[in-house]
Amino acid sequence: MKVSVIGGGGQLSNLPKTPQEFIEKTKREAGRSFSGFQFETSNELRLAEGSAVRLLYSYNGNSGRIKEMNITRFGTFSTFQFTCEAPPNDWPSVEPVFNRIIESFKLT
Repeated sequence: MKVSVIGGGGQLSNLPKTPQEFIEKTKREAGRSFSGFQFETSNELRLAEGSAVRLLYSYNGNSGRIKEMNITRFGTFSTFQFTCEAPPNDWPSVEPVFNRIIESFKLT
C-alpha cells in the first residue's frame, strides 16, 4: 500500500512505510533544511505500545549550534512527534528531562 500526502505548495509526497524508510527520508530532508546538519544517531523503540523512531542530530541555529532529538511514534489514525532542542552545552541537563517526558507518554 502506498500512502501519499499533499504538503505545502501542493507538492505530493509519499509517506515512509517502515521506520528505516522514515529515518532515511528524514536525514535527506533535514540535510536540505538545516544549515550545517550533522546526523548523530537513530534507533527504533516502543512508545505507548507502538512503533517509534528516535533521531539525534545537530545543526547551525541563529544563535549557534543546536542539538535536537526528535521522537516520532507511528499510529493507525494518529502520529505523535516530540522534539527537544538545546545548545550542546545544555544538552546533558535537558536530555534527562525530555526522556522522562517521553517515558511518561501514554495513550488511553
